[in-house]
Amino acid sequence: MGRAIVRPGQFLGVGSWTLRWDGQLLTRIDNRSRIALSVRGVDFRLPSGKALLDRVDVDLAAGSLTAVVGPSGAGKSTLFSVLTGARGTTAGAVTY
Repeated sequence: MGRAIVRPGQFLGVGSWTLRWDGQLLTRIDNRSRIALSVRGVDFRLPSGKALLDRVDVDLAAGSLTAVVGPSGAGKSTLFSVLTGARGTTAGAVTY
């Protein structure tokens, strides 16, 4: 961990929070996203028919911080490419 001097008027980021130091008080700045994400029944299949995602359901609240973890080949990159629209779904819907 490093250290830094925060001068009055400067901002400090901690996780998903932004704080402003005025010289006496830290004030939280509300810059959280207002966009929620809903995933319902999402499938993604290769042209060969192999399922890479199968009936995925998840809700992500606006402003939340979520981790997707798993071993290599678990489908994390496929999931993110579907969530961002880089790949289409075979079934289901992603709404925000």
